Amino acid sequence: MRLRILVLGLLTAGCSPERPAESVPPVSDARAVSEAARPDSLPSTVAETRAVILAAAAREDWAALDSLATWTPGPGQSPFLYTLGPTFGPPSIFWRTHGGEGFLDEMTAVLQSTPQLSDGGAGWPTWAWIPPTDLSPADRALFEGAVPDPSAAFTAEGDYVGPVTFIDSTGRWLRYVAGE
Repeated sequence: MRLRILVLGLLTAGCSPERPAESVPPVSDARAVSEAARPDSLPSTVAETRAVILAAAAREDWAALDSLATWTPGPGQSPFLYTLGPTFGPPSIFWRTHGGEGFLDEMTAVLQSTPQLSDGGAGWPTWAWIPPTDLSPADRALFEGAVPDPSAAFTAEGDYVGPVTFIDSTGRWLRYVAGE
């Protein structure tokens, strides 16, 4: 809940889908977006989609999240990935059924972590690529808030199996899925 309140505070401080998060000044709170994760370090299309996802999560707007995840794949593209099992209906049905009470807080923390940039797009959370012991203080606080049981988020070999999300260079949200 605290993470959504932080995002809501950032959004009401001047961010909306019409006015992207790029205009939001840095926040000094430990749970704030780290310097590397600030939207101005992201391609504008990625930053805009990220801001809209965060705003929808803060409002608990499942329909808006579904609309961001609903796009028609072109040749050689896969549809939005939200489960490694069989798909049924819009992602929000799956997320509400299987995600638990803190799902939107977890999604918020994932998207507030430092992005990993690739081919003009970005992937989150940073702890999918960087061991928790090596995280920045801001990312460590996000990790601890989003992952109540770190042992459940990693295999015995140290591979991360928690949720990951990607936004491509066009701003299309490609996935929010755990277990990849």
